[in-house]
Amino acid sequence: MKLIPTIGRIVLYVLSAADAVAINDARQRMFAYPQQDSSTAPSGAFIRQGNVATEGDIYPADVVRVFNPESDNPPINLQVKLDGNDTFWATSRFEDDDKSPGSWHWMEYQKQQAAKEVPTDNGPLTGACDPSANFQPGNGDFGQFQAGQPGTGVSGDTFGTGIGTLGEGNGPTESSSSPEGADSGTSSDQGESTSSGDSSGPEQAGSDQSDEKKDSVEDYI
Repeated sequence: MKLIPTIGRIVLYVLSAADAVAINDARQRMFAYPQQDSSTAPSGAFIRQGNVATEGDIYPADVVRVFNPESDNPPINLQVKLDGNDTFWATSRFEDDDKSPGSWHWMEYQKQQAAKEVPTDNGPLTGACDPSANFQPGNGDFGQFQAGQPGTGVSGDTFGTGIGTLGEGNGPTESSSSPEGADSGTSSDQGESTSSGDSSGPEQAGSDQSDEKKDSVEDYI
């Protein structure tokens, strides 16, 4: 994929011999004149200072204008950020991967980013989810998990069988209900026998006590 220079992007610029001379001369002229008061200084006065510029130095540069952007290698204007409190205006410069003096080129990471493929539905990210896991949320079918699949936490047989049984709605069988009836019948029989036994017991005891009282009264008479 070919990168297209657009305004605001940062590229790398290689100083030419003429560029280095122009930069160094501008700095020398700045030091040749004493600093002036702001009221008398010419408009656009700029303090230029920094390390000496030499041919082949590479500096970052902002793209400020692009001519004929439809062409394969359009000329562009660059604001070169020098090593110091200074910039350089490079006009109508062309791209050159060989990094010849007076040309600009892209950074390596910019080329790598442009070369990356965007993942699509048929890309490598498609296999991130295991298609063998047929679990569909909301359908009540939990028995399709298999042992060893991520997210289950239990074996497929134990989890699937237990939940599958609950999902079928199986209730108590007839054999399990019969003991309840037997127990209830037994308890009722026991209750009847107990109540009959208790009723006869107190009545007999009461009659005996009445006879004893009669005997004691007769003794006093």
